[in-house]
Amino acid sequence: SLRDMGWCNRSDIILDGGNVVGSRSKAIVTDKIYRENAGWIRSRLRNKLQKLLHVDQLIVIPKEPFDPIGHADGMLRFIDEHSVLVNDYSKVDPGFGERLCKVLRDHHLAVETLPYFHEKRTRASIPSAVGCYMNFLLTENVLVAPVYGTTDDPNALRKLESVFPGLPIIPLDCTNLAREGGVLNCVSASFWRSPESRLH
Repeated sequence: SLRDMGWCNRSDIILDGGNVVGSRSKAIVTDKIYRENAGWIRSRLRNKLQKLLHVDQLIVIPKEPFDPIGHADGMLRFIDEHSVLVNDYSKVDPGFGERLCKVLRDHHLAVETLPYFHEKRTRASIPSAVGCYMNFLLTENVLVAPVYGTTDDPNALRKLESVFPGLPIIPLDCTNLAREGGVLNCVSASFWRSPESRLH
């Protein structure tokens, strides 16, 4: 029930949960927020979001050109406060990958890449997320990694193991789920104990 969810902050800002990737002090969203909140002055929107998300820094990145959903959680995740794991766009859209990494480095974030491919398939006008290893489920005790039965799976798992050493990595075939347009972070929810808690 809503009562069990505890503290909730209401706002008239339109923001999808999948479009927020956070660490303890930073949050990243795609520029989709500007289109969805067209009545806001951009600087005021960023300042308000920063306060609502309880972060010191809000970073706005370009959304993937071929993705109508425009969520950040399929593009990158924080490794720690100073580094991020980003899709390797070199085979999909190298120009976009360079622009994205420049924005992140301009915000003093180190960049590591994770294998990525794009299955050119849609269902109900939603593109398939097969090939997106970034949309994993991360908890304090385990990381559940999507796999797709391709030759990229072992490389993606090895990279996750190197980036999150000591954390058990459990592969889960997510091909059918991903063909609905999202993967594991999309179908999960995070809860925090108090309004002072930061995003993880």
